Parts: sequence; structure tokens; C-alpha cells
Amino acid sequence: MLNITNEQLKNYSVNAVGLKDGPRRVAISAIKKYLYSVTGVNVGEEAKQFSISVVVDAALDTPHTDGFKISAQDKNVTITAKTQRAAVYAAFAFAEECLGVRFLTKDCEIIPKKESFTVKEYSYEPLFDMRTYLVGDTFQDLSDQDFMAKVRVKDLFTEADEDHGGRTEAYGRNVCHNFHYYVPYEKYGKTHPEFYRHIVVNDEEMTTIDITNGLNDDGTLNEAMPESVVKSVIEEMYADVKAFPDVKVFSLTQEDGADYFDDENNRRLEQKYKRSGLLVRFCNAVVRGVNERAKKELGRTVKIMTFAYHYTKDAPVKYENGEILPIDDTVVADENLVIQFALFSNAAYDYFSKYQDEGISKNMREWRVIAKEFWFWAYDIAFNNFFAFYDSFKNIDANLKGFKDYGITYMCMQGSNDSAKSWQCNARAYAYRQIMNGSKLTARELLDEYLDGYYSVAADEVREVIRLFSDNYAEKLRRGEKINFTTFGNFSNGENNPYDLLVNALKVLETAENKISEKYDGEEKERYLKRIAGVKVTPLDLMYLNYYYYFPNGNEEARANFRERFVETARYAGIDRARERYSLDRYVAFTESEVKEKKEPQPSAESPCE
Repeated sequence: MLNITNEQLKNYSVNAVGLKDGPRRVAISAIKKYLYSVTGVNVGEEAKQFSISVVVDAALDTPHTDGFKISAQDKNVTITAKTQRAAVYAAFAFAEECLGVRFLTKDCEIIPKKESFTVKEYSYEPLFDMRTYLVGDTFQDLSDQDFMAKVRVKDLFTEADEDHGGRTEAYGRNVCHNFHYYVPYEKYGKTHPEFYRHIVVNDEEMTTIDITNGLNDDGTLNEAMPESVVKSVIEEMYADVKAFPDVKVFSLTQEDGADYFDDENNRRLEQKYKRSGLLVRFCNAVVRGVNERAKKELGRTVKIMTFAYHYTKDAPVKYENGEILPIDDTVVADENLVIQFALFSNAAYDYFSKYQDEGISKNMREWRVIAKEFWFWAYDIAFNNFFAFYDSFKNIDANLKGFKDYGITYMCMQGSNDSAKSWQCNARAYAYRQIMNGSKLTARELLDEYLDGYYSVAADEVREVIRLFSDNYAEKLRRGEKINFTTFGNFSNGENNPYDLLVNALKVLETAENKISEKYDGEEKERYLKRIAGVKVTPLDLMYLNYYYYFPNGNEEARANFRERFVETARYAGIDRARERYSLDRYVAFTESEVKEKKEPQPSAESPCE
């Protein structure tokens, strides 16, 4: 442990050893920036009496690819990283662990002012080799490269640029949902139309492929077929293996949604192996074909990851004398085949609760008989309405402990992936990311840290809103009411959201606004009021959506007042998405048509809209 006063810091310089130009620039800039922000001392790169050094050492003793350590000796600080990416992580971690900076969202950092700071021994030990919470601040076009490094996101979805460490060890064409990318329609569409079925996914016309085409009945490659789906995938996947020599896991996953290739042969085999069995047999043939060539020609082998999702979520097992067994040896996953669960129910209970949906628990028990390595894609928001309250704050600790104990190596928690403004997901993302990165604090402590930092004097009121909604669902469960707690559940309906609850939530948030107005003025006041507006959107949206449930004799003029108040508040809060791929305008147009279908306007009513 080393304590450095601001006066002593003037005798320090920052340097780097073994870093490429881009990561060196990012790492040194981050350390200098946050030293200045916290202490007011400008630390340069010219040699001084003492140093803060960032060193890349591939031999660093850590089990994690991107591990790093922070240490101090003889008043010098050394940050040793195993990879270029780890060096960038480590620079921002220095700001967190030693300077007390907190990275809440990409547009909100908590920066303390200090007269001194302490460098403690720190070793980065994340729970998972790869990890992500998908919310807009780290997702694809909305992502911020610095913020991805600050929270140490490492996933398939958003590639870090070279300055921030570059590509991860996992890759997939289109990231995922990519079967058809490995059997190019422009190559085989005319000569082999039997390879494909035309489907529609998320309003987009596309194809999917016949995953039995090119396999014998025993699951082996049919060498007699000069061209087949399986041979095409092996050829295309091998091309990727050659193109990306540092990638260790390649994604090969079914298209999104419930549609799949279906013909007499598939139905015949499905009777014996289930759809999941067809998937495992297909992926086994691919990974074995790819690795046969890769080992011979490149001197290495790779892994393939595929989904247990939708129509493939039920494992290819049978029960004999109370024992779970594979249907036969052909559906046992190759040692290099990774299964990624994609399961939906996270609101009422954590994924590992004894009260969890038995279907999910059953899936996870049975797949352990089939495969040895697993990833998990969990869901953490109501996907049909980002504004609806999704009651999963209480499940974070148990979820992550369960995933770790299960042996998950890549943890993906999907929140409002294409929205950077989700008051629920931004808060939960902070807790999930911190614990994934090895924090010893509880989720409750981390959520408090986030709420205090993000909402300031209004934090207690946001806590109270969470409590009001969560208690409402807890009481419904206690009474035995049936609620669809999947991520596409009925969180938005009036029956599950009593009007009095929404009124109380708004009153609490009005108190929050008053506190902010008393404490701040100018830009600071505006900033915090906008953040509270982001929370107010939840009760306002539910009032708007369920107007005729609450007021069956209501009228369109009164309902329009609810809608306008909701829309005005959402715009003020800077809301960019209301549900996946739905802008606020598209969402309102969609919900307007739904409301009109469900309820004809009544002649008159008094509206309590305030």
C-alpha cells in the first residue's frame, strides 16, 4: 500500500512499456486525465523521481486473458497487464480502484476531489472470461469505446477498436443469428434451392438453412454429396478461422424467432432427436470438419458456440430409471462445441431459485448431460415496453452466483440494448458490470452507489419508486395471482399496475423534483430534472397505455392528455427508444393503433389527469 499526497504527485511521471501506439495513447491519457481531475496535479511523461508505469507482460500470472495487477514498490506504481486490451482496462481501473472515480454511465462519472490517494494491491479477477450487460452505452452504434473499457465489457456484439485492444477471442458473422451467412444464397440459391427456406424475421425477408442436409442418418458427414449445407458451412467457417488467427470461439447460431427449415426428413429425424438434437449433430459435424483442417493446416483447433434458444431450448435427452441420458451418442456435444442458453424469465425470481419456472430449471439440468461448456444469454427488461417496470433488481446477486457456480464462461445480460436511456437498465447494468468484474460489494450496495451518484439528492425517491413497484408484484405473487414474468410478459397492463400505485409514484417523483430545485440551479438542475423525468416516464406511460382500463367510460380527449404528458416527459428526458427497434414516435403510433382496436371512445368522462 502506498499513500501519495498531491504535493508528492508532482514528482511522478507516467510511462508505458510494451504497449502499441493506440493502447499506449489511451492508457497514458486516461491515467493523466483522472489524476488531474481528482488531484488538480498535471502529471507528465517526462522522467521524474518516481513513476506510474503501465507494462504489458504476456507471462503475467493470471488465469484470465485480460488480467492485470496494480502494485506499488519503493514509491513507484506498476500496472502490469497481460494483453494490450488489459492495459487499457487497467488504466481506467487505476482511476476507479486508486482514485475513487466511479463510471456510472457513458455520460455520468463521479469524480472526487482529494488531497491524497492510496494505491492498494489490486488483481483483476472477473467472474467470467467474457461478460456484458447490453445497454446502449456499450452496444454497437451507440457505444462509447472509452466507456466500454471503463466497465471492461468484453463481448461478441461491439468490437473494440485497435486503440482499445481490438477484436476479442470470439467472432461470428453478423455476431449471431447467422446460419444463412455460412451458406451464401448468392452462391447456392439457384443451383440448390433445397438448401433454404424463406422466412421473415423482425419484418425482414431472409432465408434459413436445412441443417440436416449433408449428414448421414448416423450424424456423420455425407462425403458422397459434392455440395451440401454442412460442407458449405465447414468451408465458410474455415475461411473465418484462417482470417482471424487470434479468435478461439466462432458463433454459429440459428436465426432469430420461431421459424426453422422444415420438411419430411427434418420431421422424421426430429421424432427421434428433437430439434435440439438436429442442431447438436449439425454443429458437431461442422466443428469436427473445421478442426480436422485447422489442426492439419494451421496447427490449432477452435470452438464453435451455438444457441439453446426457442425451438432448440429443450435438450436432446431421455429419462431411464430416473436418470437423464443423451438420446444417443450422436447428440453429445463435441468437446469443442459450446452451448449458449438464451432463456427469458428473470423478473419474479432469479434463474436459480427453487421457485423459478420449472421449464427453465429443467432445460439447465438436462443440457449438462449433453455439453461441457456453456455461455448464458439472459434477459433483463420487458422487451415489449422498455418503460414498464421489470422487477429484477432483487435478483442480481443470486443470478451471478448461480451463473458462476454453473460454470458459465461468457455471461451476456441483455437490457435495453439499443437504448442508452433506460433508468432501470442503466442502474442494473452498473451493479452487474461491477460484480462481473470482481467487486465484492453486494448488488444492493452497488445500486445504492449508482442511485446516490446519478440522482444525487433525489436518490431516496427513486429507491422508493423501485420499492413501490416491487412490493406491488410481491403482493401479487403472495396472493397467487398469475403473471407472465417472461421478458415478453404482461408488465404493461392495467391489472398488474394499479392506478393508485402510479399516482403515488408520481407524487414521490415530484418530491424528488422539488429537492433538486432547492439544491441546484442552472445546468445542474436541468441535468438532474431530466434524469428524474426518465423515471417519471414509467408511471406516465402506464397511465397512457391503460387509460380505458382505469377509466372505462373515458373519452379520447382525456386520454390524449395522458399521451401528451407522457410524450413530453419522454422527450425532455432524452428517451431514444421505447422498445427494441422502436423510436418514441414509432412506439406512440403503434400503441395508438392498439388502443383504438381495443376500445371505442365513450361519450364523456371526467379525467384525473393532472
